[in-house]
Amino acid sequence: MNYKIELHPESVIDLEQAFEWYEFKKKGLGKALVLEFDKSLERIRLYPQHYQVIDFGLQAVLLKKFPYKVIFKLLDSKIVVLAIFHQKRNPKRLKRRL
Repeated sequence: MNYKIELHPESVIDLEQAFEWYEFKKKGLGKALVLEFDKSLERIRLYPQHYQVIDFGLQAVLLKKFPYKVIFKLLDSKIVVLAIFHQKRNPKRLKRRL
């Protein structure tokens, strides 16, 4: 099945903030984060049922080179990315995005 990926507006903000933080730490590191995020979206699009189910019926995939999870929900033929979430943060803040 060909899934369409939709980014929740707050997930875009999450990614922008992470990008800026990594770019501040080292030039080019933010771009590496975005490339890794793009790779994870492709894996999610191809195999959405493959990933861990977490609270509230959401699913998560870990980025390989960064301490972030991509939190998403599969809805029929659409995948909604709700957050790009640092693994040390409290996941309860996701409730307001549901």
